[in-house]
Amino acid sequence: MILDCLLSMAMHLCHAGLNQGLKVKATFYSHRFEGRIMADGERFVSAKYTAAYNRVPLGTLLEVTYKDRKIIVRVTDRKGGNGRGIDLSREAFKTLGMKVSQGIGMVTIRLVTVRLVEEVK
Repeated sequence: MILDCLLSMAMHLCHAGLNQGLKVKATFYSHRFEGRIMADGERFVSAKYTAAYNRVPLGTLLEVTYKDRKIIVRVTDRKGGNGRGIDLSREAFKTLGMKVSQGIGMVTIRLVTVRLVEEVK
């Protein structure tokens, strides 16, 4: 049964386009989130390469590309609102060369690894 769930999740992610690249809107976390507890139980640190995204398990690594720059982020939180797009830490946003003053940009995200089993806390 667990294997069926894992296979189903892998097929969903492939259909979602994450294995080949999916274009989404990217925004960044406000400084007001610094130190708050994220969905994975860790505190948010804007200097780390982390992201909020709803379509993969927490702990999943995603490659985020903007123009000719690429970084790897770890999904540590879930997006509020309509859940579309990805929220990046401020450091990840800036490292990609995106303008903080604009606050939004189109990126391509690609699946690097999926965390298949959640740790028991």
